[in-house]
Amino acid sequence: MTSWAAGKFAAETIALFVKKCGVADKVSHRRLVIPGYIASEAGGLEEELTGWEIVIGPREAAHIPAFLKNWKQKEAK
Repeated sequence: MTSWAAGKFAAETIALFVKKCGVADKVSHRRLVIPGYIASEAGGLEEELTGWEIVIGPREAAHIPAFLKNWKQKEAK
C-alpha cells in the first residue's frame, strides 16, 4: 500500500518490470494477479500489457492460499 501511495507500484512501473524481466518467456500463460488494494491499476495494466489477463487478488497476503485454492477449483470446472 505504501509503494502504491508513493507512486512506485503503478501500472506503468509494473508493466515495465514484467516486460524487462522476461517473465512472458518463463510462463505458459498471460495472467497477472495483482493485490486487491491496487485494483484501480487494473485498467492501466490491461493497456500496458496487451494480451495479458489482469486478475484482482485478495487484499491481504494471508488470504492468498484460499484465493489460489478457489481459483484452481473454478479452473477445473
